[in-house]
Amino acid sequence: MNRILFLFAGVVLSSALSHAAALADDDRKQLLDHLYKTRQLLVDTLSGLTPAQLKFKPADDKWSILECAEHLVLAEPFLMDRAEKGAPAAGKKSGASDADVLEGWGTVQNKVKAPPVLTPNGRWPTAAAVLKEFDARRARTIQFVATTEEDLRGNLCCGGMEVYQQLLGLSAHVTRHVTQMNAVKSDAKFPK
Repeated sequence: MNRILFLFAGVVLSSALSHAAALADDDRKQLLDHLYKTRQLLVDTLSGLTPAQLKFKPADDKWSILECAEHLVLAEPFLMDRAEKGAPAAGKKSGASDADVLEGWGTVQNKVKAPPVLTPNGRWPTAAAVLKEFDARRARTIQFVATTEEDLRGNLCCGGMEVYQQLLGLSAHVTRHVTQMNAVKSDAKFPK
């Protein structure tokens, strides 16, 4: 009987500890809101563009709007996989604030060359095709954030960022490339 009570107490304690470390409701809501907002931002940016506008490149070394969108499709699971591999931080904290993550990932101030695995090559030839694939991949990210019981603030990944911040950066990455897409649209040679 004592053994059963001991096992029961262990189950109750471990359950309480795991729920105490779960993602805070405010953090979950903020992250989900950001993921939905940046998804809509991409949809709005691609909406109404002709094939010529989608494929226009302002220079040989610049991406077209469609290539930027394809890069986002490729980056979503790549960045999500890295977040899922986060490990308990054992008292360590991220050196960056959420605002730093949004600034670093969501703007074009820091030029970064995409690795070959994230470089577009024409896999999705239309806005509808690229958005369909993006939505499927974003759905996986949203599902994870909506249902996880993990402490995304207490787990680190990706060079010392909180898993929460990696996911926030993943979402802000869309903003970065929408800015790039808008720069393509404002090019003097952009098809009308």
